[in-house]
This record gives sequence, structure tokens and C-alpha cells, in this order.
Amino acid sequence: MIRRLKLPLPDSLFYHLIRSREYLPAERFSELAEEALVMADRGQDNGGIPVLLSGILPEPMRLLEAFSEVGAVVAADDLACCGRRLYPPGVSDKPFTRMAERLQNSPPDSTRGDSIRSRGAHLRQLAHRTGARGVIFYEVKFCEPELFDLPLLRKSLAEAGIPAIMVEVDINEPLPQRVVTRLEAFVEMIA
Repeated sequence: MIRRLKLPLPDSLFYHLIRSREYLPAERFSELAEEALVMADRGQDNGGIPVLLSGILPEPMRLLEAFSEVGAVVAADDLACCGRRLYPPGVSDKPFTRMAERLQNSPPDSTRGDSIRSRGAHLRQLAHRTGARGVIFYEVKFCEPELFDLPLLRKSLAEAGIPAIMVEVDINEPLPQRVVTRLEAFVEMIA
């Protein structure tokens, strides 16, 4: 398993930490991230059913509390604001070329026009590497770049024997109870 599953933070606090990268000075975020990694090195598997979360962003954040309630834990994510922004290091001596290499070698992203085939392969590999038992596509209403890819992504995952569910939310409204019920049923199915 990956270090995320050994981090003694609930998903909601983990994503608060990850999203703080958007507004904290880099030095402060790095300190917090280092502290979290030390905790993960000392932690034990937190025992939830590992799932892979895909979409644009985990809003409303109540979603992450719902995962804990239904016995799931996010083993990894393919969120546009989080996991897809984990750029590998570049190798060039030229700074701008190195920056371009990082972007070109980053995880596939519908908002950059990457192929559905590469996104499907990435999701399958990520699920396999992290031990995720299923993929939850958490989609924001009317977000076409993600919605267009869903049928073929779900087919790709199904062919690999990876269950997937899609839930759609309006980020301006509270998380509907029907979404929590669907998540609970999905987690029961993959447990």
C-alpha cells in the first residue's frame, strides 16, 4: 500500500492539507507536507476500504466525511486540483524546458485534452498500485471535459475488472443524502 493509507488523518484533513498548497507560501506548505510524511512513516493502515477518487475537486468537502461514515478511504486521487497536479521532476538544465517537461509528463488530464486511452490506462495503473477496490467519479454538474470522457473511462475500467460509480453534485449545494446512500451501496459492493 502507499503511504496515504498509513497517514493518521481523515480524508477531510488530508485534502485540507493538499489544497492549502493553493494559498500558503511554498515554504510553509512544504513544512506541513514533511510533517505529514513523517506521520505516514510511523502510521498503520487506517483500515478503510480503499477507493480511487476522480473528478475536478472534492467539493463540497462533506463528501470526504461521508467516505469515513461509509467505511471508505481515498487511497489515491485523480482530481484535477490534486493528483493531476503531481508533476514529476524535469531533467533539462534549462528552467523553462524543465517546467515544460514536468507538464508534459504529468498525469493525463481531460482539461488539457489528453486522450481517453491514456486516462484509462492511468486510472487502471493507479488503482492497481494503490490497492483501490473501485473508482468513484465525483463529477461537478455541467463540467463537460470530465463528463465527455466518462463512458469510455468506465468501459476501460470494467474491462480491467475495476468497479466504478459516477455521482454528480452541484458544488454550491450541500451534499445530497442520496449521494451518501449511493456511496454506501458502492462501498458495500466492493468490500
